[in-house]
Amino acid sequence: MSGAVTIRGIAEATGYSRSTVSAALRGRRDIALKTREHICSVAAELGYVQDPELQRLMTHLRKGKSSSNRIPLALLVAYSPGKSWEQAPWNESLWQGVQERCHRLGFSVEVLNQEKVQQRGKELPVVLKARGVQGVILDGSFDPDMAQEAWMDAFSGVRVGTHPWKSRFHSACPDYMYNVQLALDRLLQAGFRRPGLALMSVHQERSDDMFLAGYLSWWARHTELGAPLQTLEYAGEGEGAFRSWLRDQTPDVVLVSDHNVGKWLPEGLRPVHLNLAEDVQGWWGIDQGRERIGEAAVDILSAQFLRGEKGFPEHPRSIMVRGDWVGPT
Repeated sequence: MSGAVTIRGIAEATGYSRSTVSAALRGRRDIALKTREHICSVAAELGYVQDPELQRLMTHLRKGKSSSNRIPLALLVAYSPGKSWEQAPWNESLWQGVQERCHRLGFSVEVLNQEKVQQRGKELPVVLKARGVQGVILDGSFDPDMAQEAWMDAFSGVRVGTHPWKSRFHSACPDYMYNVQLALDRLLQAGFRRPGLALMSVHQERSDDMFLAGYLSWWARHTELGAPLQTLEYAGEGEGAFRSWLRDQTPDVVLVSDHNVGKWLPEGLRPVHLNLAEDVQGWWGIDQGRERIGEAAVDILSAQFLRGEKGFPEHPRSIMVRGDWVGPT
């Protein structure tokens, strides 16, 4: 093998995935002993040499045997005081992914509610500094204007759960366009020919219209179905607008982002949710993989720490996580 030996090269030589190879070379005990021995043997034959400085840094991040050794992070949200962000059905798995990845990589993390902090008469930057926070994860509910302010320069940061175009930070979010088209493909296979799209304005905004882009581009590829249905975007209590839209467009199935739609639909018309959670059990739809999105956000922060990066990156990047279809296949 010519050139420097890489994890990818060892993976190709052994037939194992890159993640398994990486774990085996670090001596992780959750990898079978025979597998570790084989991978290490092949790596030695190929002339693989680990970067000792990088290995030292990664070991420091991962060990975190006590909370005092862990780098403190904060997940910033804006949620009505008295309510718990992390216990909302659509946030539970995201929070679990963040916590598990933080534990593995040597971070501690807590949820800080912007509205609760302000209600107590305190300033969020002061609270973050007092707690020694070095990195922030910005939930989609967090005030986008506040996330643009100069005090954010003191932190490594990542936006989670919203499309990156409106963020000055790196982002981890659902692949909205892919998810819509995956749902539409599965519905077409199930025999539906007039799928409609009806979304709350806040969800459309957080996707930067990528839900809509996925829907319209799907229809453009299926001209045999005729003209696409007009889409609906509504704010707050949208029952009246929704029922009127149903009468005008006559869809045979509806892609939605709001669990309340289940109470507005006539019998026999199926809702398909684009963010399945515990509040819509038994529905068809998309599992966005929010646990994986939370993990990806922490991975982005971890990389920033290794590079010593803080503040707004010159060229923000994003990880878009594809979801899974739940329903007939």
